Amino acid sequence: MQDKLDSLLGPVYKHHNVPPKELHDLASQAATLGDIKQARNEAARAAERRERKEESEFATRTKDYRELHDQVESSTTLLASLEAFISTFQNDLSSVSGHIADLQSRSKVIEARLENRKTVRNSLSPLLASITVSPALIQTLMETEPSEAWIQPVDDLEKALVAIRSGPKVSSRKDLEDVVEKLRIRVTYALRGFLINLFTPYRTSITPNLAIFHISIINKYRSFFAFLQRHSARAAHEVQKAYISTAQWYYETGFRRYVRALERIRARSVTRTEPMGSVAAESSLSLFSRPPTKSPLQDRARSSMDTIHSPNTAQRSEDSGVILAYRADEPDFKATPEQLFRSMSLVVADNARAEYAFISSFFGRPDDFYHPVTTEKVNVTFAQKLSRERPPLESVSSHLTTIQDDDSVSATSDGQSLSQHGGALAHRDRSAKTRKQATEHVWKQIFEPSLEYAKNFITTILTQSSPNVLSLLSMIRLNDDLADQLLGTDKNGTCPAAAMESHLIGLRLQLWPLFQKEMGAQVDSVKKLADGSGSGGMAGLLGGRSAGIKDSAVQTVTRKYADLFAGIVALSKEDDDMVFNSLSRLRTEIERLIIQQVVKTDATKKSEALKNHYEHIYQILTTNATTSHPRTQAEIAYWRERARKA
Repeated sequence: MQDKLDSLLGPVYKHHNVPPKELHDLASQAATLGDIKQARNEAARAAERRERKEESEFATRTKDYRELHDQVESSTTLLASLEAFISTFQNDLSSVSGHIADLQSRSKVIEARLENRKTVRNSLSPLLASITVSPALIQTLMETEPSEAWIQPVDDLEKALVAIRSGPKVSSRKDLEDVVEKLRIRVTYALRGFLINLFTPYRTSITPNLAIFHISIINKYRSFFAFLQRHSARAAHEVQKAYISTAQWYYETGFRRYVRALERIRARSVTRTEPMGSVAAESSLSLFSRPPTKSPLQDRARSSMDTIHSPNTAQRSEDSGVILAYRADEPDFKATPEQLFRSMSLVVADNARAEYAFISSFFGRPDDFYHPVTTEKVNVTFAQKLSRERPPLESVSSHLTTIQDDDSVSATSDGQSLSQHGGALAHRDRSAKTRKQATEHVWKQIFEPSLEYAKNFITTILTQSSPNVLSLLSMIRLNDDLADQLLGTDKNGTCPAAAMESHLIGLRLQLWPLFQKEMGAQVDSVKKLADGSGSGGMAGLLGGRSAGIKDSAVQTVTRKYADLFAGIVALSKEDDDMVFNSLSRLRTEIERLIIQQVVKTDATKKSEALKNHYEHIYQILTTNATTSHPRTQAEIAYWRERARKA
C-alpha cells in the first residue's frame, strides 16, 4: 500500500504527516487520478516553457524596462530637485508673507490717506468749479454780442469773479484773476452799449409804449444792469443817465401833447356859472310846477367818485374817466372842468406809479443789495458813503448804481468776511431810506417836467374855466384819493416820492381856498337876493327893485340849494365839518330868503306858502340825495320839522 502511494504520490505526501487511517482513502482516490507523476512532469515542462517564453518576452522588452528604469531614476532626481525647490519656496513664501503683512499695514495707511483726500476733494471741488472759466464761456462772451443767451454766462462769470477775488492772493489765483478781469472789461463794455441801445426807439418817438418796454424787454435784462452796478459803477451810471434822459424826453413830450389837446377841449368848453342867488328874469315858473328831478351836477359828482376808485387806466378810459387826446379833433366834444382835471390827474398818477415801480425794481432792487462782492475797492456801497459824509439829496443820483446795504460787500478784493461788517444790520433801515431817496431823485429827474405841465394846465382850469362848487369839491376828493393811493401810509404807497407828495399837497392848498371862496360867493349871492339889495344887474334880472322877488326865483334858488347839498353829500364823508359848516351858512341864508319872500304874501296864505317851500326842499333831497348819509338824514329832518311848524 505504502509503496503504491509512493509510486503514485511520490514522497511528497510524507511531508504532510497524513495519518495512517487516512491513507487507505487516499490510496483509493489516488488510483482514480492516474499517473500523477506524469502530470506533474507535464506541469513542470509547461512551467518551463512559460518561463522561457516570459524570459524571451522579457528579453525583448529589456530596452523598455531600461528606459523605464532610467525614467524612474530621472523622476527620482526631479523629485529630489522639486523637494529642494519646494523647501526653497517655503522659505521664500515665509519671506513673502512677511512682505504681504507689511503691505497690508501700508495699504491701511494709504486707504486712510485716500479717505482724507476724498474729504479734501469734496471741499476743494466746488472751489475749483467756482473759479474755473470754461472755454465755452470765454468763447460766448468774447465772440458773440449781448442777448438773452448772455444771461447765464454773465451770471457764471460773476460767480467766478466772486470766488477768485474773495480767496487768498496765491500765484495761481492771480493768474486766474487776470483772465477774468479781461472778461469783465469786455462784458462791461458790451453790456453798457447793449442796454443804452435798447432805449434808442424811445428817444425820437412816443409811439412805442414805454410801459410795455419796462415789462417785456428791459426787465429780463435786469441781471445785466446788476452786473454793471457791482462791477463797473461808471458804466452803470452811464446806462442810468441814458435812461433818465430818454424817459424824461418821452414823458415830457407825451404830456406836452396831451396838455395841448386838453387845452383845446377846455377852450371850447368854457361856460360861465352864475352864483346861486343869480336868477334869470325869464324864470317865471309857478311854485312846484315841475316835479323834482336829479341834477346833472349830482351825476357828475357820483361819476367823479366812481372814476377815482377805478382799478386801472383801461377801465377809467372806458368809463369816461380819462379823456383821450384824439377827442380834441372832435369839434362838438366838450368837457367840464372836473373832467379835465380828472383826466390830467389820472394820467399823471398812472404814469407816475408805473415809472416809480420800474425805477425802484430796476435801478435798486433789494435782492441785489446783498451780493457778496464788488469788483473795485473804490466801489464802496453808497449807504456807507452816506453814513460817513451825509451828502445832499442832489448828489444821490450820481451814486444810485452802487446803492446796497452796509452788509452787502461782505467779501471785498482783499478777502474780508461777512463778520467784519458786524454793524451792517444796525444800519439796514438807514440804507433802505437811502435807497428810497435815490430812487425818488431819479424819478424826480424824469417826471418833474411832466408834473410842471400838469400843474400849469390845472392852474389854467382853475383860473380860466371858473369851476363851480361841485367841480372844485370833485377835484379835491380826487386829489385826496390819489394822494392816499400814491403816497399811502406805513410805506405802502405806489409812488411815495417827495416830488409827487409836493405836487398833490400843492394842488390841495390851491383847491381848498378856491372852494371856500366859491362857497362864500354862493352865500353872498343868496344873502344879497334875500336883502333885495343886489346890484343893478340883479335888479334888472328880477324885473326891477320895485317889482320884488318872484316865487319862481325863490323856487329856482331852493332847487339849486337842494341839488348842491345832494352833490356835496355824494362827494363827502360824515366828518367833513368844514364843508358842511359852509353849507350850514348857506342854509341859514336860504331859510331867511324863504321867510322874507313869504312875508310879502297874503296873511292867510303865509303858513301854506312857507310849508310848501320847506316841503319842496326836503322832497328834492329825498329824491336826489344819498338818504343813507347821516348828513342827508339830518338835513331832511330839519326841513321836515320846519314844514311841520309852519
